[in-house]
Parts: sequence; structure tokens; C-alpha cells
Amino acid sequence: MRVRASKQAIRKAKEALSRKGWNDTKRLEIAKSCNQKLHSQQRSNFFNGKVVEDSTAYKIGFLLDLTWEDGDLEPEVGKKKQDKGSDIDELVQEVRSLYHDKIEYDCGQMQLLNRQAPIDDLYADVYVLEDIAKLRSLNITERIQGFDPSADNPNSFYLGQVRGERVSGLKVVTDGCKVMCLGAPGSGKTSYLYYVAIQCNKGELQANRVPIFIRLIDFTDTIKNQPELSLLNYIENLFHTEGVEQPQAIETIITQGRALILLDGLDEVPKDFSKLVLSRIREFCKYRKNSIIITCRTNALDYNFSDLKFTQVIVADFEQPQIEIFANKWFVTVAKSNKEAGEARATQFLEKLRSREYNRIRDLAVTPILLNLICLVFDNDTGDFPENRAKLYQRGINILLKEWDAQKWDI
Repeated sequence: MRVRASKQAIRKAKEALSRKGWNDTKRLEIAKSCNQKLHSQQRSNFFNGKVVEDSTAYKIGFLLDLTWEDGDLEPEVGKKKQDKGSDIDELVQEVRSLYHDKIEYDCGQMQLLNRQAPIDDLYADVYVLEDIAKLRSLNITERIQGFDPSADNPNSFYLGQVRGERVSGLKVVTDGCKVMCLGAPGSGKTSYLYYVAIQCNKGELQANRVPIFIRLIDFTDTIKNQPELSLLNYIENLFHTEGVEQPQAIETIITQGRALILLDGLDEVPKDFSKLVLSRIREFCKYRKNSIIITCRTNALDYNFSDLKFTQVIVADFEQPQIEIFANKWFVTVAKSNKEAGEARATQFLEKLRSREYNRIRDLAVTPILLNLICLVFDNDTGDFPENRAKLYQRGINILLKEWDAQKWDI
């Protein structure tokens, strides 16, 4: 909402400046130290009684230790106070529209081992295990109980015997949610964030929020050279690149809690910068009305946001219905225009996977990346795959190397 400072508000602000002994230069220094972006034109407009965004007025109040009271800020002429809800709703929809293509570009494709496909064509619902607070308290002895190194997925060592309620990943995406989503490599964490972003982008999930997807490794690369940059300022820069040029539009959306923030790959942040990145995330969490989901590998257990009311969940292994959905989608996608052929191929694949002699291969199919590999080998080996895991891995590598070599010569 756009407001103007009343005479009494301007007087309060000037008196506060006088008490603090601040001039314009000092105000800039204080604003920068607090990661509060404040342009000279915004300050000038406020002190001259001109219209500014309400976030600018509250930012100035924050810097001067002032709390605005009724009558200090007057709505823009032609606007009434009760219009605030409709104003922010209109702004959210406008920004969603401007940022729609960016989300589609960043999150709309799911990476197979050797190709990309639209995420809706391949995605199988991710389920998560809730109530895993016990995980951090487990010692080595407790984690190794029931773990068979010759048969079990090595990543399950980090889970031990921890179990929780199995729920759809979309159900944890609620208004104002704070979720730390843990998972083993290849368990589908990034694809889960992609799907959440696309569902929000289509208006089928949290349609009253702006989806914002950020690879934390990209954020890290930026703050290596700009260590003072806040996560809010980084997001503002992303939107400015996409044509969102309204002054402080993004800040208004975030301060009003109307964003769905998806932060991918906390474990991928280099150790030398992890403290800085964690600090920036913690600072951002003061905008508590926003929904925030962070993904991180299960074994990176040093990142604890429990004091910020984050709920920890773990990506659950695929169960048989998910395996069947993924396999059907995989073979139909590969078959392209011949859907019937793809479905028939998927049926053959699933029948073979259920055979007793392939128990050890079937145990690998509980994660998307390894199920993807099994499908690839089956498709390239005319309806077969090895009983031995090592041979399966080797066959998959050979297929990929052959395809990459062919692509190299096609360039």
C-alpha cells in the first residue's frame, strides 16, 4: 500500500534524527549495516510528505526506533485503509504473472539421466516422514541397529530405525509453513521443490503467494563477492531481471508474508561460506508469515533451525504404487507419441522387477535416481537388466557414455 507521512510523523522522525545526531550519510551507513535497502529518493519523499510504499515508512521507523501510531501514515489519496487487502492481492497476482515464465524455465523440466522431460509428465508424488526430532539424538550404535551393509541402501544408515507418519509432500506446504526437508542423494528433494513451485505457478497450490525458487549454491556464488547482500536484496535482484520494476514490490510482498520461498541444496554450500549463508537465511526468517521450504541431505545434520520453528521431514522411500506410477510415466515419456507401446513396455518392466531373482535390484527402486537407472538399462537392453547390482551400475554407465559420445560428434 502507498502512504504519505503526516506532519506529526515527519516531526517525530526529524526529532529522532536530531536526538541521534544523524545526517544523511549516517542514515545510509546505519541502513546498510542493518541490511535495510533505503534509497535517497525514498527518504526524500518521506520527509517531504510525498507518497511512498508503506514498507519504506516502516523501514524508516525501524531505523529511528519509532513505532507509527494511528494518523502518522495517511493512505494515498483515492485509497482507503480497508483497501489494503485488495492492494496486496493485486500486487501478488501482477508479480506472479511477471515471474511465471522464470519459474516455468527453472522448475518445469525434470532431469532424467540422459534427457529432460516436463515435470508433470514424469513426477510421482513424493511422500515424507514427519515427527523425526529423534533423529538428531541418535548415537552411532542406535543408527547402526538393523542396518545390513550388504543389502541396505547406505544412506539409510543416517535414519537408523527412525520412522514417522508417511504423508504427501504437498500436505506439509501450508500457509506460513517452515519446513526443513531432508533426504539422501537422488531421493527426489529437488524434484519435490520443482513440483511445489510449478503447482503454485499454476495456481493449484498457495495461489495467493509468489513462488520463489533459489539454488543456494547460486546465492553463495553471489555473496562471495557481495558479503553484505541480504537474501531479500538477492530476491529483489532476481525479480528486477525478470521485469518486476515497481519500487519495492518484492519487499512489500515479503514483508506482508505473501511468498513461497523454496531454497534448494543447503548441503551444497561450501563450508567456508556456510556460516554466512545460514546467517542470511536466519535473517530472512524474521519475515515469518512467508512459507519457507529448505532441502538438505540427510547426513548434513549440523543445520538446525528448530529455534525458528522449522519442522523437519525426511523424503520417504518409494513404495510400490509410486514405483508403478514412475515406471509408467518413464516409459510413456520415452515412447513419445506411442503411448500404448510405452504402457506395454512399463508392464513388462514391472513384471520383471517383481520376479524373485531380482530382489536386490528391486530394493534399489525405492529412490527416483536409481529407479531411473533401472528403467534406462531395461529399455536399452531389450527388456532385461542384470541380477547383480555392480553389473547394473556398469551397464548404466556404459549406456550414458555411449550416448554422450554420440552427442559430442553430432555437435
